[in-house]
Amino acid sequence: GLLVVTGAEAICEIDGHWIYEVTGISRLALGTMPTNEVEESCGPLCDSVLRLLSGRGFYFAQELDLTRSLQRRLSDADGVPRRSDGSPDLMAGADPRFLWNRRLVEQLTRQPGVSSRWFVPLIQGYAQAKRHKVPHPDDDESEVELYLVLLSRRGSGHAGT
Repeated sequence: GLLVVTGAEAICEIDGHWIYEVTGISRLALGTMPTNEVEESCGPLCDSVLRLLSGRGFYFAQELDLTRSLQRRLSDADGVPRRSDGSPDLMAGADPRFLWNRRLVEQLTRQPGVSSRWFVPLIQGYAQAKRHKVPHPDDDESEVELYLVLLSRRGSGHAGT
């Protein structure tokens, strides 16, 4: 079976790209296998992954690699792998230390005709943005609006219990 995000909530925007928190996951049948057989064949490992991903704290962006820090994204701008159409290949350029769906995607992309372009990096952590107005340092009568974004990433090797 295939696990897919079926619900997501827009959390904040970074550089014109929206960050979404996963709010729903579903298991889909691949090929002609009926859904009830997918659930049976998936077994306890699949159930554990489904339970883990159904919890809060998983985030993704359609066109922004959340696995890499802003510093690394800016210093490595030319090092991001590109597809033939020139768009960034987020899965190929993702930092495996923070990529929570790497093993699931690797299993699927080994199949003929399945491309990494169908997937986006999934991180676990926390994301939030707030707007805050402060007095202008040089003009007491005006304010400066700040847009503060906090994005934390939890290492994928530290799932815990």
